[in-house]
Amino acid sequence: MDSAIVHAIVGALGAGALEGAKDTAKKAVAEGYNKLRSTLTSRFGSKGHVEAALTSLEQNPESCARQAVFNEELTSSAASSDPALLAQASALLELVKRLQPQDSGSQIAYGSGIAQADRQSSASVTIHNDSK
Repeated sequence: MDSAIVHAIVGALGAGALEGAKDTAKKAVAEGYNKLRSTLTSRFGSKGHVEAALTSLEQNPESCARQAVFNEELTSSAASSDPALLAQASALLELVKRLQPQDSGSQIAYGSGIAQADRQSSASVTIHNDSK
């Protein structure tokens, strides 16, 4: 299950790194992210390992494995079905999408198994599943 909360957090972490973003926009993303993070940890930090999974994800937001663990913790704590958290996450994700410069060539991808190419370049994804 993909979670809007996971996407919002990963997007916010990525948007914070966009060099083309104006300081005001970066501040808005940071404020939205901090509010979402605070709400998550106050409601679900003591249930399961939400806080630890979030801290791990913040250290390496592009890691599909860390995203999956965070998503699993959100699901097991019921955070991923909390309407208020989903609304906060959706608002933050929309802000991140609007923040992304249109002509910069930068891209933000959500999910796993995604390859992105731009301006006559190529990209591919190879997924090996060796479990039998």
